[in-house]
Amino acid sequence: MAPLIGITGRAVHDLAWCPPLMGTRRGYIHAIAQAGGIPVVLPPFSDHAVLRGMFDGIQGILLTGGVDVAP
Repeated sequence: MAPLIGITGRAVHDLAWCPPLMGTRRGYIHAIAQAGGIPVVLPPFSDHAVLRGMFDGIQGILLTGGVDVAP
């Protein structure tokens, strides 16, 4: 089976009449799929138990963002 690769998500919509939507750039999803992986968008959470649960099922993670991502 192809590996599940998590992609960090972010809020992409925050309109007064619509609840916030979470997502990521299409290019990340296509790149993982073309490399043989199964892309999974991970919503942002600060709860460590939720994070551990999300990470238990994936084999890799793509950290999205700019050059300011802290190591």
